[in-house]
Amino acid sequence: MKAHFFFFIFLALICINASYAQFVGYNQMIPKQSMYIYPNIIMVNPDIKALMKEVSIQNLEDNIRYLQNLGPRNGRNQATLQAQNWLVEQLENCGLNTYVNNYPDITLTDTLDAGNVIAVQTGTEYPDEYIVISSHYDVGAEHPGIDSETPGADDNASGTSGVLEIARVLSQYKFKRSIIYVSFNFEEYGLVGSSHFVQKCYNEGMNILGCFNIDMLGYMPVGKPLQLYYNAYRILSYAFSEYFRNTASLYLPDIPISPFSREGGFMGDDKNFSQSGYPAIYIGDVENLTPCYHRPCDTIGIGIDSAGVNNMELVQAFVQATITSVAELANAQYLQAITDNEKILINWDKAAGAAKYVLYKNGNPVTETTATTYVDNDVAHGTEYVYYVGNIKAGENEEYSISNSDTVVPSMPVILPYFNNFENSMSDFRVNDASWALSQDEAYSGTYSLSNSPTDNAEAIAELRWFSIPDTAKNVTLSVFLKSINQSSPHRYNLPFTCIEVTKDRKTWKRLYNFASKCDWAKYEFSLNEYIGESFVQLRFKSRSYDENTKAMFDDIGIDFDAMQLPLPKPKNVKITDYGNPYGAPHIKRYIEWDITGYYASLLGYNIYRDGYKINDEILHFASYNATKDSNLTACYQVTAVYSEQESDFSEEVCAAGSGYVIEEYMPFANIHISPNPSSGIFNITTGLAMPYTITIYGLNGIKVYQQLDYTDGQINLSYLPKGTYFIKISTNKESISKRVVIE
Repeated sequence: MKAHFFFFIFLALICINASYAQFVGYNQMIPKQSMYIYPNIIMVNPDIKALMKEVSIQNLEDNIRYLQNLGPRNGRNQATLQAQNWLVEQLENCGLNTYVNNYPDITLTDTLDAGNVIAVQTGTEYPDEYIVISSHYDVGAEHPGIDSETPGADDNASGTSGVLEIARVLSQYKFKRSIIYVSFNFEEYGLVGSSHFVQKCYNEGMNILGCFNIDMLGYMPVGKPLQLYYNAYRILSYAFSEYFRNTASLYLPDIPISPFSREGGFMGDDKNFSQSGYPAIYIGDVENLTPCYHRPCDTIGIGIDSAGVNNMELVQAFVQATITSVAELANAQYLQAITDNEKILINWDKAAGAAKYVLYKNGNPVTETTATTYVDNDVAHGTEYVYYVGNIKAGENEEYSISNSDTVVPSMPVILPYFNNFENSMSDFRVNDASWALSQDEAYSGTYSLSNSPTDNAEAIAELRWFSIPDTAKNVTLSVFLKSINQSSPHRYNLPFTCIEVTKDRKTWKRLYNFASKCDWAKYEFSLNEYIGESFVQLRFKSRSYDENTKAMFDDIGIDFDAMQLPLPKPKNVKITDYGNPYGAPHIKRYIEWDITGYYASLLGYNIYRDGYKINDEILHFASYNATKDSNLTACYQVTAVYSEQESDFSEEVCAAGSGYVIEEYMPFANIHISPNPSSGIFNITTGLAMPYTITIYGLNGIKVYQQLDYTDGQINLSYLPKGTYFIKISTNKESISKRVVIE
């Protein structure tokens, strides 16, 4: 773990260049998946209580001692590689699908550096929804070259031991959602391992509900009672952190659980998750930082103040708190209530073992049913209703668990196009905090704006009434003017965190935008085209601050579609050109080219789509695109022009037959299979990759013993190698994944 204090300089660019941000939608760091509403756990599940008792202090201590005794794990040395190999073995012993995710290896070196150790426990009902439990297993130094011999017992053999123990316990059971156990390398050298992992998850569009990053678990000043700490880096992780605290407090009522007092500091690998739009929290002991932090005395010394890990009961409590939150979330039963003009539709997930359900409305039972849906016609506009279900097993009368609760207010829908400059009222919004109000202090237009000054670190929410988007709508755009100020302090820590989210089911909320920066009035626009045809859509604004002098303001909120009287010109004459190498080498270059659409003041550039998916990261400013990496694909392309008002229609489609280069592909963890394992030396390799890749075999010492370029899925014969354990590394130009194999 490193002590990081970040000052959000880059976020100031949001306001400095707001005119650009409104067109590209400054939400490129927000991943494709939606943000979950986390369950409100108010009843102890005896099965999860039993899981807590399975957490072994002896296992935790043995794991810490093993890593400690390897010596300094500086990221690249043999001790780090030995730690990686041991972690793979431990996770495989849990029956988990385990890999090493190495960093990009273009040079294909003769030695194997240690990478991220990843194990996947696939969910039974929602395998594409993931919960991540992470740690790092490398060590750092306060003064490199002087105190570089730290064994890293607390930082972070303790967290890595926790991941192993959680995996050992949870892998014995089945869960609805998938769980990823990962130990990162190179955390101490700039969060390198987690940066690579998070980028991979982002590029694959993985739906990560949250990351529990456990880092330093074992130090508490002697004589001080147990206390658990956590921290959330950004507002998008606030609800997730509250879920963790509420759940862990329910299961560990005798141990206080609270956020760090040093808000914003001591971030670890969770930072990369939060900055990329994935909710994440840091769980660890650093509120009481060990005097052995990054020093040679970071060893196990039970009951000794001058040791790194001095309290194994604390380590156990941290692990138990994490297990309760992971297990509840992995099997969470979600209920959501959606309103229309005259009724409320309530849906909920099936609960394991439930024979029937009791639906509650404002605390009173409404119906007992075996179904998982109910229509409530006995509702009135403007009245708040709270729903949840209790689950009952066959032959029993008492509920053994309950779902989350959802609050909904029946209302007439907002009619599109919609506009509100807040000169009359804020009645279209339902708020959960009295700090929301119409303010005369400042406004973008007129006299009033919708203002919020959240206090006590509370999360204030303002929900716009629901609306429908007809399937005949086109180019649906949300526009809003924002301003953020602090009336007493210019510092970042005293500015409000603000975000805008949208949902179509009140279960998942997609984040359109978030910022934490001092900002003058600026306009922001976001496309709602993916919600065209949805009968229920809802928007909400969220704000949170630590200072009552902060203020987030919104004005001139509009939702419009078909704003243009005439369609703007689309690109024409799209063509594919493959250029050969004049010197005879077999290299091919591919360019997609098109005619420009003419001069328009509002023309920002172009987007290019391959087989229906946009492939450029930023708006193209020239009428061509280098698609050399696609030149071996049979692909079809279309181009659009991007105007400040909207994006044009697609151009005509043009297709290629394919010719030269290999497209770079990401390798989903679950798609790689090497079997049988162990074997006599003959292995079947299946990756699902469309293009050839490189196979490299390394011994446990990291030395290369075999390599084959341009390999495709099939059988490989390694029976000539001595019996023992090896790593098979599969490499593309983008990444490498290794899997442990045994020749017997």
